[in-house]
Amino acid sequence: MVKRLILMFLLATAVLFSGCLLRPKTQITTSTPTKPTQSQAEKETDPLSETADLFTDENGMVTVRISNGEIGLAFNPKKWPDRPEKLGWKIITTPEGNQQTRFFPVKGFSGTVKAVCIGQMPGFAASYAEAWGIAVPIAVFLMEDGSLEWLWADPSWYMGGPSEGEDEAIHSMGKIPWLENIVSLSYESTRDGSSEEKSIFAQDSAGVRYDLKHPCNFQSVFYGVWRCNLRTEDNYSAYLYFENHDEVKLEKGWLGTKTEIYVGKYQLYLAEDGLQGARAGNIGFDLTLDWSIQEGEGLMDVPRTIRGTYLVEFEWRGVRPGFDFYLSSGDNLHTEEGVGWPPVYRFRLGDMPGGFDYGVMGDQELMEYLLSSVPKAGELVYERGMIVLIPGDTTELADGSVCRNIWLGTDTGDSYVWEIFYTIDRWGTIYQYDPVLDTWKVVS
Repeated sequence: MVKRLILMFLLATAVLFSGCLLRPKTQITTSTPTKPTQSQAEKETDPLSETADLFTDENGMVTVRISNGEIGLAFNPKKWPDRPEKLGWKIITTPEGNQQTRFFPVKGFSGTVKAVCIGQMPGFAASYAEAWGIAVPIAVFLMEDGSLEWLWADPSWYMGGPSEGEDEAIHSMGKIPWLENIVSLSYESTRDGSSEEKSIFAQDSAGVRYDLKHPCNFQSVFYGVWRCNLRTEDNYSAYLYFENHDEVKLEKGWLGTKTEIYVGKYQLYLAEDGLQGARAGNIGFDLTLDWSIQEGEGLMDVPRTIRGTYLVEFEWRGVRPGFDFYLSSGDNLHTEEGVGWPPVYRFRLGDMPGGFDYGVMGDQELMEYLLSSVPKAGELVYERGMIVLIPGDTTELADGSVCRNIWLGTDTGDSYVWEIFYTIDRWGTIYQYDPVLDTWKVVS
């Protein structure tokens, strides 16, 4: 899935950034003698000292243990909601009589962990898990050097059986970039207008506070290219991608044809109370026109610079992850006849302009593309005898993409039973329909 791909990307690239933040306040923290007992089903084999520091979230879903410099993480199944498929929970009984999983070792830290804060952050868009129907808890680790590291505390990643990592360690997702000299973490309520939600906050040595949902959200922008459909009638689009630590490029055009290229710098606004000059969760661009198809002909409705600040709302529940830009101040990212358009810039994970248009593929080519791109589909057709139907109809996704439908089914002799439903957009992204959750999921 796209989320897993993004998580792997974050794990690989987080080391490029330095700095982080923290501060415990409402965080539930205990220090207690810990000597696990043995259940009939399983033995706890982790080496322990006489005492261990234990950290848990306010709902008791996740517990992190620090013992002799070793980090472990356990789950309490009774605190998690039910889901359609059952997980292979393997339960032990703690000395206090609590039922939980064993402590999975947590590896991959860049230094020594000083403190831990665990909580659900609904404002961190990628933390929402459809399988659970909730924002899964996030564990944030305050390091001795004042940086922060974090991980997703989702048990389905570790309890799907041996092939899914039953006996493997949990790994840190790396440092939370842009923040440094953090001295404390806290889990608090925050209000945005009439709505209230909870989040993990960090405070640095200068007393500046940060809601960690913002840097966690912004980490995702470094994955891939982001596409915004500027005109639905002809699919004229903007393509945005981020480079290095502060560089960004904005391209406009159609699939296969660029019309404008802007390059420049971006600035993230992360501090609470507007201490950086704009509300936390904004991004600022300072872009200069680098090339235009109209060069030498007089630039018509093509600004030479784009300097603006935009409030960013991240969205992870659709078929394509992405974010929406709302103009806070300065220039629009795009204008039509001098008017900023569209009112909201909806960027979704996309492909670079100049790529092949899968919307014009022949049926045979489209079938071969599906079977070669999705190994499971290829196996079902080539090895198990399922057949392919391309009915010629389309599906419009939530982001406005129009996709071509493909079915896999079985010939029973008297009729065909259509069982697996795929759809492919013009950029080559393949989605599979999940009838249980009534959603489309990216499979390639």
